[in-house]
This record gives sequence, structure tokens and C-alpha cells, in this order.
Amino acid sequence: MVTQHEPASTDAPRQRLVVSTALSAPVVAMAMVGPHQFTHWQWISLTLAAPVIGWAAFPFHRAAWANLRQGTATMDTLVSLGTLAAFGWSLYALLFGTAGRPGLSHPFELTVRRMSGDGDLYLGVAAGITTCALAGRYFEAESRRMTGTGRWVPPDTADRISAVLVPSVLALAAGTLTFWLGTGASVTMACTAAVAVLIVACPCALAAAAPAALLTGIERGVRLGQVSLVDVHPAESRGDTRIRLLERIARTVKVNLFLALACNVAALPLAAAGLLSPALAGAAMVLSAVSVASNTLRLRTFR
Repeated sequence: MVTQHEPASTDAPRQRLVVSTALSAPVVAMAMVGPHQFTHWQWISLTLAAPVIGWAAFPFHRAAWANLRQGTATMDTLVSLGTLAAFGWSLYALLFGTAGRPGLSHPFELTVRRMSGDGDLYLGVAAGITTCALAGRYFEAESRRMTGTGRWVPPDTADRISAVLVPSVLALAAGTLTFWLGTGASVTMACTAAVAVLIVACPCALAAAAPAALLTGIERGVRLGQVSLVDVHPAESRGDTRIRLLERIARTVKVNLFLALACNVAALPLAAAGLLSPALAGAAMVLSAVSVASNTLRLRTFR
């Protein structure tokens, strides 16, 4: 279902997305590619990631604060929570842990092992989550500009998922912290596991899962000469191109939402057990984003 709405400008979302992408790319590269980890690379990553989390992600933080005051939770809450947790812990590790020492190396090893915590950096994950979320906002704004559409049911689905996911994640993080402290683990180790839960629970591709499918579907409709996806009458034949395209978009969104959540949910036990390395967190983020992008691109084959 698509509802009519005044087309929104894409200038602001595009500007934030472009700046965030430019700053995030080297941060992710340094975090995941060993040869790029030169002396003091971690401080350069911090310098680049700070404006991404502070300025580019500000709309999510502002919305999360408004949601908190109203006692609600949306996709913005999840993005703000995940990015602040990843950035905050990285800042702690740099200033008070061992991550700030010269010559720090973060090899990209997909191994499951207990992490020390105070030497772990999640700056690449924080920047990547922000960029994916901004891409989702831009895709949604662009789809509105192209067709005059407003909020579509599948994008709202992401918010409904977040409304359940956010309190569940907070409860799991609190339970993880309590459990490890109760077993006699160090405060650092217990906090590491709790923060890891908050980080991995934020599916970076979830914010873009529905808008990307909607925009790609609209673009495909334009190419086929079916520009308008608004005011589709229920009596229209199911064989009508517009009806079939809307149904295909809806199916794609559902699969995208599943793919965006699956990788991160699967990693939650590792996070709660204190076994989630920055490499594994980054791998979950990349796998989730690539899966959603690949499934979305299948809309281009619609006939």
C-alpha cells in the first residue's frame, strides 16, 4: 500500500550520506585490512569516525531522544543505540585501555575467542551502521521525490520490528552484564560482552532494507512505463503490471528484513558470551548489507 504525500527534498539526506560515505570508507578499510593499519591508524580512525557519529548520525540521535521522551522505540533508536555503543566503547578503549598504543594491530581473523575488551575498536562498525542507515533515509526520500509517495507499509515494518527489538536488546545486554559480574568476571570483560550485544543487535542493513527495495522497484516501474504506484485500485487485475510490481516489491522487502536481521541475531550468542571480535562484528555487518543489496537488485529483472 502506498499513500500520497508531498515529495520530500533529497538534498539533506544526500549531503549527509555523501560525507558519511567519504569519511567511513577509510575507517572501515583500516579496521578490516591489516596492511592499512599503519602506526597510529586508530587515532586517524577516531578522527574520521567522530563527525560521522556526531554530525551525520545526529538525526538518528535526535529522533531517538524524542522517542525516549515518548516511551517509544523506532529504527532511529536502534541506529543511535548501536552507533553510540560502538563509538563509546572504542573511545574508552583508546583513552583508558590498550587500543591507543602505537603499533596496534587488529588482524581480520574470523575466529571465535574471548576478547579482552579494552583493546577492541568498533569504529568501523559504528561508521558503517551510520552510512547504511543514511542510505536508507536517502532511498526513501528519493522514492518520494520520484513518485510523490509517503510512508509505505514495509518501511513502517522496520519501525515495528525495532519497537520490539530495542527493549529486548536492552534486557539482553543488562542480563549479560549481570551474569558475567555474577560469575566473578572482571568489570571490563562484563562490560565488553554487554556492549557487544548492543553493537551486534543493530542490523546495519535494516534501515535500508525496505527503502532500497522500494526505490529499485519504482525505478524498474519507470523503465517499464509504469511510473505511478499510487492510487492502485483494489479491483485492478492481479495480472496488471503495477499490481505485480507492488507484490514483487513487498516480497523483496520481507526477504530483505529477514536477511538484515538474520546475520546479527545469529551473532548475539557470541556477543553475550564475550566472543564477538571487531572482525566478526564487521563481517556480520558486511554480510547483512551484501545480502540485502543482492536480493534488492533482483527487482531489476522484473518483467
